[in-house]
Amino acid sequence: MAHVSAPTKPRTDSTAHLAAEEAAFRRKLPQLLKRYRGQYVALRHGRVIGHGPDDGKLACQVYDRLGKVPFFIAKVQREPVVHEFASPEAISDDDGLLARWAEFRRKLPQLLKRYAGQYVALYRGRVVGHDPDCEVLGRRMFEKLGDVPFFIGKVQLEPDVYELPSPEVVW
Repeated sequence: MAHVSAPTKPRTDSTAHLAAEEAAFRRKLPQLLKRYRGQYVALRHGRVIGHGPDDGKLACQVYDRLGKVPFFIAKVQREPVVHEFASPEAISDDDGLLARWAEFRRKLPQLLKRYAGQYVALYRGRVVGHDPDCEVLGRRMFEKLGDVPFFIGKVQLEPDVYELPSPEVVW
């Protein structure tokens, strides 16, 4: 799963939707803590549409189920860690995400030799960090680079595939 940082942009319908979902998440946090503490939850229209221990897997599950729609993922803990996900196809390429994804795919053979199984951060076409934990790497890159566009991807030959026989949906 790729995580991308981009400079702040004016609110669009999609970002306004995510802000509303974040507000719903914060309102529901006391109830969510009772049931999902330590897990990630995905929200759409103020309702929990999925949960699990891995934000990337949860995002893939939601995309598989709902397609290219905006949704909100956060870790259920006292101080939430928030991730906004969008598929590359759903994003305009104004911020260069597709080019950064293509650069990552081009570099993958070399990356596999040195960073297999880890996450790498690319900035201006160069590896600027790596770590087995995506969130740790992301925090380190924000500290190092600031609020600039960068790309984080997992270095592996085959993408993760998840079977979801019956995901739980809470309405």
